[in-house]
Amino acid sequence: MASLENHLDTYGAITPIAVLSLAIIFLVTTEVKELIFYKKNKWDFELDSKIGSKMYKRESAEEEDIIPNRSRVLYTMPLLILLFLMLLIAFAAILFSQ
Repeated sequence: MASLENHLDTYGAITPIAVLSLAIIFLVTTEVKELIFYKKNKWDFELDSKIGSKMYKRESAEEEDIIPNRSRVLYTMPLLILLFLMLLIAFAAILFSQ
């Protein structure tokens, strides 16, 4: 087996893999906490869990641009997790194909 250290030093692939892994862990734990909160509250998305961060539709930070709780928990966060997983798989494939 080729020296893994040479690949890590040459291509620097371990840094994005580590960062993406930590980001995925954070996003998944946040999503699970939010799902537990809303399940305990009978899926009442009018309540704010105050667990995850606010997400905005546009670049402005105005109140009318906040993504509703239902959309954030059920659609936006899972898609964000999926995107990060796809990036992680791509970087891992590059690293281990060497």
